[in-house]
Amino acid sequence: MAAPVRLYSLPPASGGGPVVSFHKGLEALSRAHSVECIGSQDFVTSAQEFAAYATDADRRVLRVLAVADGEGRTVGDLWRSMPARVGPRAPVDEGDPAWDPALVAPVVAVADQGAGPGADAVVGSLSVVAPLGENTDCATVSVQLSAPWRHQGLDALLLRLGEAVTRSWGRTTAQYWTDCPGWVEVGSPLGVKGVSKPVPGVSGAHASPLGTPETDMLARAGYVPAHSEWVTTLDVDRTPSREADPVPGYEVVSWSSPRSPEHLLDQLAEIYALASTDMPSGGLTEEAQLWDAGRVMRKEALAERSHQEWVVTAVRPVGGELVGWTTLVLSPTVAEIAFQEGTLIRGDHRRRGLARWIKRVNLAQLRARHPQVRRIHTWTDGDNAPVIALNRGIGFRHSLMEVGWQKDLHAHQRSGEGPDE
Repeated sequence: MAAPVRLYSLPPASGGGPVVSFHKGLEALSRAHSVECIGSQDFVTSAQEFAAYATDADRRVLRVLAVADGEGRTVGDLWRSMPARVGPRAPVDEGDPAWDPALVAPVVAVADQGAGPGADAVVGSLSVVAPLGENTDCATVSVQLSAPWRHQGLDALLLRLGEAVTRSWGRTTAQYWTDCPGWVEVGSPLGVKGVSKPVPGVSGAHASPLGTPETDMLARAGYVPAHSEWVTTLDVDRTPSREADPVPGYEVVSWSSPRSPEHLLDQLAEIYALASTDMPSGGLTEEAQLWDAGRVMRKEALAERSHQEWVVTAVRPVGGELVGWTTLVLSPTVAEIAFQEGTLIRGDHRRRGLARWIKRVNLAQLRARHPQVRRIHTWTDGDNAPVIALNRGIGFRHSLMEVGWQKDLHAHQRSGEGPDE
């Protein structure tokens, strides 16, 4: 591609000014991806969310934007400026948003560029996110490009930069998620090799996600599919409002944003910690998360900065402590959308109908508090038959599949790939 492009790194926290414009550029990329993938804007991440996530105290976040500004280098120039092999200690100094010029001279910090180009000049982005309390060997890399800039080498360049950042933070495993809006029979040459998922509601049927240029790029780069989930969707208007049958000996408690009741924070922390290992993750590297009341409050403050609203219903033995919960989070960008964030019943209280009860109660709470919501999306491992059956009983239907990829960076000290000619 002959068009010029410059790479900008965003500071680790929003400082206003030009950063706000760049966050709007990230939102535009997210909107285009959502429309292309599912035919709607349901999966848009807002500029406010991007800005808020940069201030998440429990994760380290770095974003690099590809900007077509008429004065930057071509993709080929950017590749030629890269070292032949990225070392394990490059490229970012701790706490410094600027890049080490010894690694990639053309990458500059937004803070050093005055007003900078506008949001409409953003043609691509790289995101690297690393948890700080657990999974300290891993980071999640994500690349998005506007359609005219794909498959010209810029996507592969940003992926390689993401791996370089991952190594520089002392992480040895890179993870990456792809959205696959279609699926085919297992074994089809059009499918992603190594992925087979039961089709929700279809006995004996298995499917593989439909391969895309993005999944092909990841496979060539040494990533392997380690986990996949069905995204299922509930049409609220077509779902009859039903009373949930209480379970004898238990009681439910519901509340909504912006804060959870203070006396429940420690109990919620235990639920979040259990959920981090209880929910299936396939072959992805996952460790138990460390939760306390402070982390619950930080999570809710982050949601508030993101302009997110949410509704929670929890369950407990009468007079006892919480043994399960379910959460619905509203999209801050698309008013008619909500996401099922998580549902969990502690193991020693399962098989009593508690999950069905709290889901129906929470759906009723959502209808009462936010009647504008028309669709709810949720993510479930296709091998999790009880939850799939429960969701289908409520009215959820499968809409697309997501695949989690993983790469051992120690085993792939690659060099030299350039843009496609």
